[in-house]
Amino acid sequence: MAGLDQSILFGLSRARSGGGSFPAQFSGLTYRAVGDGEATVQLSPAPQVLDADGSFAAAAITMLCDYALSGAARSRVGRAATTPTVTLQIEYHRWPFPAGHIVCRSVFRGWLGQLAIASATLETAAGARLGSAYGRFLVQERTAATGFSRYPWEGVSESPLTLAQLTAAEREARSFLLNRAASGEEDTASGDLSYGQLYGVVAEDPARAGSFRLRQPTGPHLANRSGLVHGGVTAGLLVDTCLRAAAIGPGSTVLSSSCTFLRPGRIENGDLLACADVAFDGRQLCCVKGEVTDAADRCLMTGEILLAQQPSP
Repeated sequence: MAGLDQSILFGLSRARSGGGSFPAQFSGLTYRAVGDGEATVQLSPAPQVLDADGSFAAAAITMLCDYALSGAARSRVGRAATTPTVTLQIEYHRWPFPAGHIVCRSVFRGWLGQLAIASATLETAAGARLGSAYGRFLVQERTAATGFSRYPWEGVSESPLTLAQLTAAEREARSFLLNRAASGEEDTASGDLSYGQLYGVVAEDPARAGSFRLRQPTGPHLANRSGLVHGGVTAGLLVDTCLRAAAIGPGSTVLSSSCTFLRPGRIENGDLLACADVAFDGRQLCCVKGEVTDAADRCLMTGEILLAQQPSP
C-alpha cells in the first residue's frame, strides 16, 4: 500500500507541475521525445494499468495512444490552442499486449479543415510491432486558463507531494484509490490489484447474451488538465465493455477499435455507463458496437470493435 501511495503522490505532483493529467501520470506514461510534430510516449507495466490476467488494460492502451497522438498534434499546433480528441482508432497486430514496456511513436500528418491529424505505431521496447493508431483532434482557441502554463512534457516534478501539500481534490483522488486498493486486497486471495478493481469499474447484469454493461465512478482521480474525465479513460471503458460483450474465446483476435468523442465527460455529472451489444457474429468476424453515457443519459462517446474468430471445425 505504501508503494501505491507513493505512485499516487508522485502522479499528483507531476500533474500539478504541468506534467499532464493525473490519470496519465499515475499510469506511468512518460514522454521519451517530443517536438516539431512528433511524440514518443512509453507505458510501463504496473498494477494500475494491468488487467487481472497480467496483460495491459484496454484503458491503458487507449490512454497511451491518445496521449502520444495528441502530443504530436499539440507540438505542431502550439500552446495557444486546445486539441480535444474527435476520433481515436487503434489497429491491433496482436492482443492482449504483453506486460512489458510499450512505446507509442506518433507523427503529425496534416489538416482536415479544423482537425489536426496524427498517426502512430505501437511497439515493444525491443521494436516488435504491436499495432498502429490514428487520431483526429479539433483545434480550438483557448477560451479559459487550465492552470497549466507549460506543455505536459515541459514540467516534470522529481519528488512526490507530501500529504500536507495536497488540495481538497487531490486528497479526494488519493482517498478513492487507496480505499479501492484496500477493498481489492480483501476481495482477492493474492492481494494483487487490477485496473478495474483500483478504479472501481463494476460489471452490471447484461440484458441478454451478446450484451454487456460497465459502470465507472468518476472523480478527481479521472480528471484531465481541464478538469474533465480523461478521454483515454472513457475510450478504454468503451473498448473493455465491447470486449466483454463479444466474450471472445481461444483463437479469437481483436483487429481494431474505433471511438468517436461527442462531448466531454464532466466529473460532476456522475458515473459513466458503457453499454455494448454484438452487432454481427459470423463464422470469422464479429463486430460489437457500444456507447458511453453519463448519469444524465447524455451520450459522450460511440464506438465499435472488430474481432477475427477461429472458425469452428
